Amino acid sequence: MDGTANETTKEFDLGELLGGNVTSVVEKLPDLGDGALAKLRELEVAGGNRATLLTAIDQAVAGRVKPKEGEAAGNKPVDQADGEATFTKSQVDELLAQQQAAHEQAIKVAVANARKEKPVTPKATPVAKPITLSDSKDGPALVALAGQSSIVFADVDDVPIATLPKLAFGPGDYEPAGDRVKLKRDVEFPVTLPETQIASAFLLDEKGVASGKAELVMPFGVGGGRSSKLPAGTLSFAGAGAFAAAA
Repeated sequence: MDGTANETTKEFDLGELLGGNVTSVVEKLPDLGDGALAKLRELEVAGGNRATLLTAIDQAVAGRVKPKEGEAAGNKPVDQADGEATFTKSQVDELLAQQQAAHEQAIKVAVANARKEKPVTPKATPVAKPITLSDSKDGPALVALAGQSSIVFADVDDVPIATLPKLAFGPGDYEPAGDRVKLKRDVEFPVTLPETQIASAFLLDEKGVASGKAELVMPFGVGGGRSSKLPAGTLSFAGAGAFAAAA
C-alpha cells in the first residue's frame, strides 16, 4: 500500500464478499480502496450484475474526495474520510423493499391473468353404445348365407368389446337351424388379448347392421394369458323377434 487516502486499511476476499447480500456488501464499501472498488464492480458485472449494488459502488466512488495538494491523508476532515459512502443502509433497505413490492405486484398480475383464461376442458372419452338388433325382414340366416356377414362380441350390456377383433366367415361356415343360424366353426381367442368377459355375439350384415344375436349361458372369460375357445355350434343367432317375444 502507498499510504494514499483512497486505499483501504482492510483486506477482503472480493469474491467471498460478493457472495453476501446487497446490504452486507454495501456496509463494507467504506473499507475498500479505489482499486478494490473498481475490481469489485468488475466482478459484480461479470457475476450477479445486481443493479442496486452497482449503483451503491458508483456512488461510493463518486462520494470520495481526493486530498488537496500537500494535505496529509490522516489530516482530512471527518466528513471526507477515506471511502465514505453516500448510499446509506436505509436507502439500500428502501430499494430492496421497492424491488420486493414490484416482484409481488408482478405475481399478482400473473395470477389475475391466469384466472381470466378459460380452463382447458379435457375431451371426454367416447363411450361405446350398445348394439341393437334390427327388425328388418332379413333375418340372421339370410344374412349369414349371403356371404358378407361378420361377428362382433359384446359384454353383458351389449356394448361391443373393443379389444376383440371383428370376425368374418363365409356362407359355408353357418348352418340354418329353424329360425336361427349356427356358426359351425370353432372360435379361438389369442392368449395375448387383455382379460375380458364375453356375454354375447352379434351377426352384422355388410352395412354393419345387427340382424342376429347369440347369447352365452354365462359370461365367457378370454385373454389374460390363458387359452380359450368357443366350440363349433356354441353361437346360435336369433333375430329381433325372438328376443322381443322372450321379453
